[in-house]
Amino acid sequence: AMYPSKCVDHGIVQVLIGMAGQDLDGGTYSGAAWSLYHDQQFGYTTIFANQTYLHFNYFHNSDDQIADQFTLQK
Repeated sequence: AMYPSKCVDHGIVQVLIGMAGQDLDGGTYSGAAWSLYHDQQFGYTTIFANQTYLHFNYFHNSDDQIADQFTLQK
């Protein structure tokens, strides 16, 4: 999460996924201090959630391998 323009703990978590335009964007956000993961491949995501946690997986479309994942706990 960010406040004001700095990463902070215990804030709102945002996930931005825009794989449909992957070939159109040169990755202008790559290397930004607030960006934890940046990838230029097509892929897909799965989300599992219950009352206690949310688990997010991002897979590369080319090999179906997990490229990134995280879990948020209440």
